Amino acid sequence: MRDVKNFVQDKFYARHGNALLKFREFVSSLLLWLLLIAPIVILFNSLSTGDLWRDVYFWTYQDGFVLANFISLSTLFGLVLGLVFSIGFVIRTNHYVTKVLPNKITYDQEGLKKREAVLEEIYTERFGDETFRENVRFYSVKPEQNFDNSFVRDTFKKEGCDF
Repeated sequence: MRDVKNFVQDKFYARHGNALLKFREFVSSLLLWLLLIAPIVILFNSLSTGDLWRDVYFWTYQDGFVLANFISLSTLFGLVLGLVFSIGFVIRTNHYVTKVLPNKITYDQEGLKKREAVLEEIYTERFGDETFRENVRFYSVKPEQNFDNSFVRDTFKKEGCDF
């Protein structure tokens, strides 16, 4: 289970530390949301009678063209920027999956060998030695030979190899 947790590494979601990173990302996302919502609030305030929010800017007819151009240009810029970042991240992820991960050990090799040895010992005890298991054509498992749901996990814990 430890290896699965370490497969994806993101400092933002780490339990401890990285407070500056979390604060910086929270503040930047909040500011970007405000930058997105502010023109929309101004638009709705100006399309109404202007009484919805008295402290929000109320534009006249000519100001509306400037605001509409700003909204359309910022939307277009956001879409292009989003497209560029999306394509960049897809290329980066594909590179990571095809070039980096195959060369990176993402599991504990020693722990795997230890778990395989423990399982081989259990199989030999319950079902016979390996040559018998591989060469027998038909084998009927007795009810007392079945594993409980947590038997393998508990055996691994008892033997000192985490699963």
